Amino acid sequence: MKIRWHNALLLAVICLLTAWIARPASAQEYKIQPGDILTVALEDEEGFPAKVTVDQDGLVTLPLVKQLKASGQSLSELTESLKKSFSEYLKEPNVIVTLTERVRREVTVLGDGAKNGRFPLTQGMKFLDLWALIKLTDKDGATLADLQNVRITRGNTVIIVNADKAFNAQTPEDLAQNVELAGNDLITISPKVKTEQKAMIAITVVGQTKRTGPMELSIGTKFRQAMSVIGIDPLTGDKKNITVKHQDGSVNKIDYEKAMADDPADNIELQSGDEIYVPEKPSSEIFFTIQGLVGRQGQIPMTELEIPLTGAVAMAGGAAPQADLKRVTVSRPLPDGKVEVTHINMENIYRKGKENFMIRPGDIIFVMARPGRFNALEIFRYISPLSWFLR
Repeated sequence: MKIRWHNALLLAVICLLTAWIARPASAQEYKIQPGDILTVALEDEEGFPAKVTVDQDGLVTLPLVKQLKASGQSLSELTESLKKSFSEYLKEPNVIVTLTERVRREVTVLGDGAKNGRFPLTQGMKFLDLWALIKLTDKDGATLADLQNVRITRGNTVIIVNADKAFNAQTPEDLAQNVELAGNDLITISPKVKTEQKAMIAITVVGQTKRTGPMELSIGTKFRQAMSVIGIDPLTGDKKNITVKHQDGSVNKIDYEKAMADDPADNIELQSGDEIYVPEKPSSEIFFTIQGLVGRQGQIPMTELEIPLTGAVAMAGGAAPQADLKRVTVSRPLPDGKVEVTHINMENIYRKGKENFMIRPGDIIFVMARPGRFNALEIFRYISPLSWFLR
């Protein structure tokens, strides 16, 4: 009984630390959005639990029920919808739906006709709702933007919006110009320019960034302004070796920190045809952390961006004989500041050939002791390395 109490204490500490970091912003139940990743568990059925991504049409595809509308529903509402659908094939199906990864919904605004940057996207937001947040005016209150030619890039599609018509709508066609925005839209708003002036330049972004591929920027855009909307992958992007390659073949190596401080030598003005390249960090700077009953605790460098959990434990010298492989825990920091906690039975992976869990950079693995092999000294051994959570 005493041993179980010690194990329960350790698990409670881990859960409290995780909950402190991942505490919700509001009590309102979350509504599923396109891009969210869900895990659907269906007791005693082949092919489950299934990890599915909500597509851009708001649908999920699952065995038996095929396609089902998910976006706009809460997790509990989707659970009930799935129970109803599965009931056509199964008697009293036991369904559990969890949110595995929440998509960050935002739009990006570029161009000298409006405020630039990333803006959070609320449900049902339309262009005129966004315009109230990003508009720029001159001293007389007149807008600086060319609102007759707003470009919205959505994947491989470009939508041209005449926002002037939306402001002064007289017909249903005018109202339709006030389009509803979608996550990851790139909105380009040019300033009012002279007819002989070329408004935009085209660049390409390559490497470890949040946005890659061709982009259109306003003439005069500098490196710092562009990077504020391109974004560097915080786990894999190497800020120390960024380059800008020009059309004539010349290359500028950029000191990222100086460019962000507006040093003119590094915060260069971009030209049409430029290629911004952000390389991957050296493998020694990409790591996961492992604590508990393994050969070597601490940070373990990764040579790939995903490795199996069994491989990660092996890289740490393997699990100790007294380790409880039925109760391995992985904590994963998410981009929104929350933490996702997953409990894995590694014995099912080793002995029953269950699907391996993939470890990513930044993950923290906890390998605890089996009942009967744990004491208060070991509890302190596990908890002390986690003090960085509370800094």
